[in-house]
Amino acid sequence: MGRTNQAALPVKPGSAAREPATPWQELTRAVRRLYEAGRGVRIGFVVVFLASILVRVALGRAATPVFASDARDYHILAQNLAAGRGYIEEYDGETGAFDGFTFRAFRPPGFPVFLVGLYAVLGPNYSAHLVANLVADLITQLCYALIAAHLFGPGAALLVQALLAAHVLWTPNPMTESVFTAVFGLLALLLVFGGPLRSWMGALGFGVLAAAAMFIRPAGVCVLPALGWRLVRAGLSVRTVLLGGLALLPGALGVAVWGTRNYRLFGEFVWFTTNLGHHNAYDFDIPADYAFAQLRAERLNEAQINRELLRWELDGIRNNPVGALWLWCSRAADLFSLHPAWELEKVTWKWILNPRKSLTARLYRAWYAHYLATYTLAACGAAVLLLRRRRLGGLWSLLLCYVAIHAAFSRGDIRLAAPIYPILCVLAGGLWAALVGYGRTRPAPSGRQA
Repeated sequence: MGRTNQAALPVKPGSAAREPATPWQELTRAVRRLYEAGRGVRIGFVVVFLASILVRVALGRAATPVFASDARDYHILAQNLAAGRGYIEEYDGETGAFDGFTFRAFRPPGFPVFLVGLYAVLGPNYSAHLVANLVADLITQLCYALIAAHLFGPGAALLVQALLAAHVLWTPNPMTESVFTAVFGLLALLLVFGGPLRSWMGALGFGVLAAAAMFIRPAGVCVLPALGWRLVRAGLSVRTVLLGGLALLPGALGVAVWGTRNYRLFGEFVWFTTNLGHHNAYDFDIPADYAFAQLRAERLNEAQINRELLRWELDGIRNNPVGALWLWCSRAADLFSLHPAWELEKVTWKWILNPRKSLTARLYRAWYAHYLATYTLAACGAAVLLLRRRRLGGLWSLLLCYVAIHAAFSRGDIRLAAPIYPILCVLAGGLWAALVGYGRTRPAPSGRQA
């Protein structure tokens, strides 16, 4: 009996193993789902998009161009960089203990470097920040609308877009919140669609964005363990290890260059910022400004001051580990607090948007109450999704890693929770999907998800 020609045998429909979709195919599918959702949904997206722009333009027109607190530091650092004076700031601001002190690494360099490019195009003014924040907010909306469409369907995506369009909390403030949230959103998009898991370019792009996030805010490092968990869930192999290494490479190179520069300046290897000790001091009952002034009087440089403050804080952890654990839990909970942050209450409300100046400013302050509704929807959505053991393509890991790592190194408030607020909006979208018919909106699986 001769050999059977296997190629000639008929193949039953659906019997062949389906190749997993590429990240680009999954992204294209999410866009197609939005487009094919119906005329009403398409019109809704356009209306919400235009309303988002108009609201932000109105806020910009009502705002007073004020650079205060962190924003002033970033602005001065960017101007000094652009003028060729280096990454340097001779402090003259609200904190008396700092006055006249020259800083060279108190702020991470990511945002000032971004401002150098922004100012080169739009000029070193407050309006440039408003344009950057508007564009960043729109990028964030697009990223999380696509994530929601992929996970839950077009209706949930429209709800997420609407919630983010109404999220104008940081748009008029010339600080890092809007830009960092947009970078974080791009990382979340790559993570959910599997870019760094299945593509060399995806892993490299993820790594570059992760490095940018870390050097804007060191808490951005949380995306790396979230990616690591997804790689483990995908199954460790030589390829996944190499992809993970490629994603780590840009950040490692950045830390090496920045740390070497700081070592030459201070004799100390500073990873991201010399502000870590001062930022955490009050939580350890250390009078930060007084301690800084005393250490400064001893002719210590900023890295040495940071080292001493961190040493005192570590002593506090060793002497009272139970209290340190309670502090960590308290900081984690504070990330979800709706109490206005200092920068919001004293800078944005009082100086940038003085409620006595315009109706827009009064509406902005009153609109703050709507965050309670978003948080309530998100909490209900999280409960439903957890009960159904619904995987979210890495969003659970990303949220958990951000909260855990951030609480270990920083206090928490609504400003510092800015990058995870869009994830809460996605959880609210999950609640909507569960209420209207969860099974009908769930996309077909295309690979393992964490």
